[in-house]
Amino acid sequence: MIVVALDIAKAFDKVNRNILIQKLKWYGISSEIIDSFLSNRSQFVSLVQNDKTLSSSMKATLLGVPQGSSLSNLLFAVYMNDFPHVIVHSVPILFADDDYLMISGDLKNINEVIAKLEIDLKSANHWMEANHAKINTDKIKFLVFSKKNAARHLININIKINGEPISRVNSL
Repeated sequence: MIVVALDIAKAFDKVNRNILIQKLKWYGISSEIIDSFLSNRSQFVSLVQNDKTLSSSMKATLLGVPQGSSLSNLLFAVYMNDFPHVIVHSVPILFADDDYLMISGDLKNINEVIAKLEIDLKSANHWMEANHAKINTDKIKFLVFSKKNAARHLININIKINGEPISRVNSL
């Protein structure tokens, strides 16, 4: 079995609110309360250096859902809820912004399994682009689970996303 750990760059910060509102409407959820929750948001940066506090001016935010609220986790789940529909060969596992693709198959056809996984990775990337999100290809990793006697066949596995190799790890 191969597990790919996806990393969505600044997942909560980059949620496109217009897309989120459209998805909520599609699910039949009134967006008035959510609009109120998401609108008129602003942020600033504060830095303490040598017992002196420096702060930027307030700036309106047009993207993202506020972090630290249980509603934010729910909104992010709604935002990601249609993601599994584009994955054909792998099993997607979603937990907030920690997303995984799992695939298994016959070791005799490991290249076919990898080809199917790469198709799903390409589909995942297209979904991200369509939803104004981005997979952080520098942080994506994969892990291989196998029986000891099969491990020797899986030493030189190479998996790519957008032509870039994904790093193999021994734990996630």
